[in-house]
Amino acid sequence: MAEQHFALMEEVMSGREQTANEMRDQFILQRASWALSVWEWIYFRKEQSGSFEQRREAIRRKRMAKKSFKLSALRLIGAQYGTLVDIKEDFANKEIIFVYASRAEVDELGLAADFEYIRPIHIKQFRVTFKYLLVREMHQVIKISDLQSTKLRNFAGGEAIVE
Repeated sequence: MAEQHFALMEEVMSGREQTANEMRDQFILQRASWALSVWEWIYFRKEQSGSFEQRREAIRRKRMAKKSFKLSALRLIGAQYGTLVDIKEDFANKEIIFVYASRAEVDELGLAADFEYIRPIHIKQFRVTFKYLLVREMHQVIKISDLQSTKLRNFAGGEAIVE
């Protein structure tokens, strides 16, 4: 009899644990499902249409838009779409310049959508540029012209810097 009681209680407790985990997941935007309507009410005051992923993306963008247009917010946006090296502002042309390490990994369409969502009126556009990483040996930087004569084993464990 006691064995049946403990088996039943174990089943009830694991069910409660699962319910608690499901409820906890609703507070994390990336995992929310049935609580998306609550998130949408907070940010939009109405329920949105679309798939869970589309609705989560709309909420994420709305959260980003509520942040002030500061360098930290720009770094956060830029870092989501590639290996961000630097952010510069061209005052004369009224544009923001995102500097990335590699052209292959940058999602410029996603960056453009997020940037346009928070862009203030005084900024006309943004631009993406790329810097090539050079390898530092001890305390010096190898110039690109010297790379051709350097053996590959010299780069093992080298530290990459931006020049």
